[in-house]
Amino acid sequence: VLRTSATADGLTIDITATPGILTVDTGDGRRQACRRTVPYRNPDGVNAPSPYCGHAWEHTGEYTVTATRTWEITWSAAGRSGTDTVTRPAGARAVTVIELVSVLTEPDR
Repeated sequence: VLRTSATADGLTIDITATPGILTVDTGDGRRQACRRTVPYRNPDGVNAPSPYCGHAWEHTGEYTVTATRTWEITWSAAGRSGTDTVTRPAGARAVTVIELVSVLTEPDR
């Protein structure tokens, strides 16, 4: 949550921005909406999946992952208040998938 205040000509406005859904385009034709986002910390090593919003690519290659964040903005000034929702780019990264691991899901087949 981000908060700020500003005063000009005797008028003070208080603004709060609360992060909402993070939409991730994984670069392989898939999108996912991440409702809970926290810094990724993995005590078990690099191969454990994200507990909240992970993705596994099905093919090796170069992918551009892009993200957009929705924010809820609330404001108050001079006895009035309001809310608005805005969506803004959150960033982009190049990802290289160089190895895939097959997992046998039906061992009796």
